[in-house]
Amino acid sequence: MRRSLRSAAVATLAIGLASCSGGGNAPLSPGPTQVDGTVKLTIPNAPAYASSSDRTRPQFLSPSAASVSITVTGVTAPVVANVAANSPTCTAVAGGRSCNVDVEAPTGSVTFTVTLYDGANATGNVLGRGTATQTIASGAPFTVALGVQGVAGSISVAAGQATFTAGTAATTPVTVALKDADGNTIAGTYATPVTLTNSDTTGAFTLSATSVTSSTQAVTLKYNGSAAVTTATISASAPGVPSTGITPQTVSVTTTPTGLHLYVANLGNSSATVTALTANGNVPPIINLVGANTQISQDYGIAVDATKNIYVSDLRNPVLTVYAPGATGNVAPIRSITGANTGLQGPLGLAIDAAGDLICSNFGAETVTVYAPGANGNATPIRTISGANTALGNPYGIALDAAGKLYVVDNLSQFGGVDEVTVYAAGANGNVAPLQNITGSNTGMNGAVYVAVDAADKIYVTSVTAAAVTVYAAGATGNVAPIATISGANTGLVAPTGIAIDASGNIYVSDETTNVVSVFAPGANGNVAPIRTIAGAATGFSAPLQMAVGP
Repeated sequence: MRRSLRSAAVATLAIGLASCSGGGNAPLSPGPTQVDGTVKLTIPNAPAYASSSDRTRPQFLSPSAASVSITVTGVTAPVVANVAANSPTCTAVAGGRSCNVDVEAPTGSVTFTVTLYDGANATGNVLGRGTATQTIASGAPFTVALGVQGVAGSISVAAGQATFTAGTAATTPVTVALKDADGNTIAGTYATPVTLTNSDTTGAFTLSATSVTSSTQAVTLKYNGSAAVTTATISASAPGVPSTGITPQTVSVTTTPTGLHLYVANLGNSSATVTALTANGNVPPIINLVGANTQISQDYGIAVDATKNIYVSDLRNPVLTVYAPGATGNVAPIRSITGANTGLQGPLGLAIDAAGDLICSNFGAETVTVYAPGANGNATPIRTISGANTALGNPYGIALDAAGKLYVVDNLSQFGGVDEVTVYAAGANGNVAPLQNITGSNTGMNGAVYVAVDAADKIYVTSVTAAAVTVYAAGATGNVAPIATISGANTGLVAPTGIAIDASGNIYVSDETTNVVSVFAPGANGNVAPIRTIAGAATGFSAPLQMAVGP
C-alpha cells in the first residue's frame, strides 16, 4: 500500500467480536493530509460467548456480521468491507478469525463510526453500531478502542415469578433479553435504551426501572399484595423494533386462598375481606368483596365452608348472601337466602356445621335458623331454635365446638338486661332449653357481642363496653367467673367485637373502633400486648365485626 509523503501511521481499532463474519476491501490511497491505518476485527467463532465473563464485555459483535461500514470524520466516503469467514482480509486465529480493514484518517480529533450488517457490502439488517473519538497525531502509530453496541431486532421480557397470591407481597427479577435481527443474544451496552411499560394502573405492580441500557442492568418487579388487579403485562419497546418482535410478560394474581385465612365482616364499609392468617402489619387482603353488586349493606356476620364459599349476613335487608370461592371485588353473590319463608329477621351471627348446614342468629326474631347446604332464595329453615325455653334474647354472635354444640351470645345489656351465653346440643331444634347458660355479675360480661370456642372447649367472649375478652372453662355454666380476662392499656383493645381461635390457640380479636385485628398468644391473660396486629389502610378493615378462620 502507498504511504503519504506527509505522514504515515497504522491505525488498529481493537474490536473484540463475540462472533462475526469476515470479508475484504480494496487498498486505499490516502490524501495529502491523511494517515493510513487498519481497523483490526478479531472475530471469535459462534457461539457468541464461551463463558459468563465474556457476556459482560462492554461490546457486542454479532456472530452473523458479514460486512462493516466505517465512517471517519474528514473522509468523504465510508469504507465498506466484507468480513465473512471467506473474506481475503480475514485469517483464521485460535477461536475465530482476525480481519484487517484499511482506513485513512486525518490528523487531529477524529470520530470513527462502525456499523455492522448481516449482508455483504453493507446490506441487509443492521446488527450493531459503535462510535469512538480520538486524537490522531501525525507520524505516530495509534490504536482506537471502539465499543460496538448491539441493535435489537427483537425483545423478550421474562419475570422470575409470573403468578402471585393476593395478600402476599413479593419481589421478582425481570430479565430483558435483546436479540439482533438474526436471533443472536446481545450482551453489553445497547445501541438505544429499551423502554419498559407496566399495564397495571392500580400500583399493585411496580418496576424498579423503566429504561434498560445494558444486558447487565438489574430490574425487579414488586407486588404489594393487593387484590385490586388480576393481571398485568410488562412489555418493552426500542426504536426500530416492530411490535411483532416484542414478547411481553404477563403476570397474574390468584385470589383463591391457599392455607388458612382470616375472614372478616366489615360493617364500616360494607365489605367482606379475607386475609392470610399469618398476616402482620398493614397487609392488603387477598379477597375484598365490596360494591353495589355484592348486595352487602350492613354485614355483621361471616362464615366460610370447606369448599371456600363465603357467607355474609346483612342485618338491614335482611338477607344471607353466598359468594363463590376466590370471588373478589364488586361481584354478585352466587346465591341469596331471603324472603318470608326464611324466618330471617335481623340476621347477625353465622356458622357452618360439619354437615355444611348454615346457622344464623336472628337478633330481631330472637331465634336461630338453620339452612340446608345449597339453600337459595326463599328457603325454609330445616331447623329453628325458638321459644321461651331457649332463653334466647337478642342473639348476637354464634360459634360451634368440635362436637357440634352451638354457643350463642345474648346481648341483653344494651336493653338493661344481663348478657349471657347459651349453649345448645348439636342438632337442637324447636323450643329447647340450653345445656349451659353463663350469666350473672361474676362473669365480667358487659356489652357481650361475639363468641369463639377453642379445641379444649374453652369459651371466649368479647365485650364492647368492658373492652375485654373473657374466657370460661369448658362446660362452664351459671354465674361463674372467667378463668382469664384480656384487658388493659397494653392490649390495645378499645371496643373488641369479633373473635376467632386458630388451631394453635392464637386468639384473634377485631376492634370496631380502631379498625385493628389484634392477635394474642395462646393462654393470654391480663394486661398483655398482642404478639402481632393487622392494621392500616391497606387491610380494608372498617368497623370489623365477626371473624372466622377457614381455608
